[in-house]
Amino acid sequence: MTEFTQRDTAPNQVPLNDKDTIGLGAAAILDPSSTMRVLNRQGLISYTNLPVGIDPFQRPVESGPYSDIDNNPEFASFWPHKLDSLPEGSFRVVSQVVAMALEAPAAERYERKIIVSGNEFGQTVDTQADTWDFVRGTERIREALGFKIKDGAVIGMPTPETVKAAAARQGVFVRLLADYGTIPPEDYLKSFAAGEYPIATMTEENYRHDIEDDHLTAIVLGGGPLRIGLQEAAVKNLLPTGDVNGCTDGIDTYTGLLRLVVSPHPQRDSEHYGTLGRQSLIVLGEEIGISADTTNEIIKTAQENALRFGMKVRELA
Repeated sequence: MTEFTQRDTAPNQVPLNDKDTIGLGAAAILDPSSTMRVLNRQGLISYTNLPVGIDPFQRPVESGPYSDIDNNPEFASFWPHKLDSLPEGSFRVVSQVVAMALEAPAAERYERKIIVSGNEFGQTVDTQADTWDFVRGTERIREALGFKIKDGAVIGMPTPETVKAAAARQGVFVRLLADYGTIPPEDYLKSFAAGEYPIATMTEENYRHDIEDDHLTAIVLGGGPLRIGLQEAAVKNLLPTGDVNGCTDGIDTYTGLLRLVVSPHPQRDSEHYGTLGRQSLIVLGEEIGISADTTNEIIKTAQENALRFGMKVRELA
């Protein structure tokens, strides 16, 4: 067991002495003079200066080929729905992983830095490790949705409440779903039927998918015509005669394609988006109940909004 010395320490803090669990010295983890609290993630012990009671990480993977990576705080995923409880500031999560060698055990130190910054909508979390797709020319729309952009890269991920507040400024109403990673089809359609865009906040993977330069960008660009078109499609397909699963898949595909048809995305691009993009959207829309005229109106609105945000607009057939 790690030996701790309790000397005039706040209840949420633990001064480390010069011994750790395997006798290698606490300096192998961090500066012995540092005052950190223990963060126990299902048996994975780390030390942190995060406020007491706040653990923003998803549960460690219990088994599997990638469990060591997932259990390392450098790579641990966030609970997005807990990020709004973080105060502004700079935080550290430090742990030690023991590698057994033939001669003697060796310790490797891992550190995760979490920087929480404020903006006009709320807060961003800069983990200094995450990577995001980024297309030059999308800076303004990403910043309008709460992201922190610097030197052509996303360096700050907005918290859920920040995305919600930022999107509202753009006329997009967001429904945050903390109970879900993958949103069940019926709940997905119910959000659109209410004129809202659903964002899952249970897992970082799904949260990132829902706020990436993809579906959410399309929702903002499509504006009122897209919201009304998706709302009508969702209401229709929630009826007993509707196709809930088909409409759910259709909306996901329709919004993703709209983003690529309106403005080029180098990581996900094809000449077909220009030559066949309009017709592909019309066909997809008709499958879920959006008329060709409505799709053409959505495309026109999205092109106008893309120009307003300084995005490159694709010439469509």
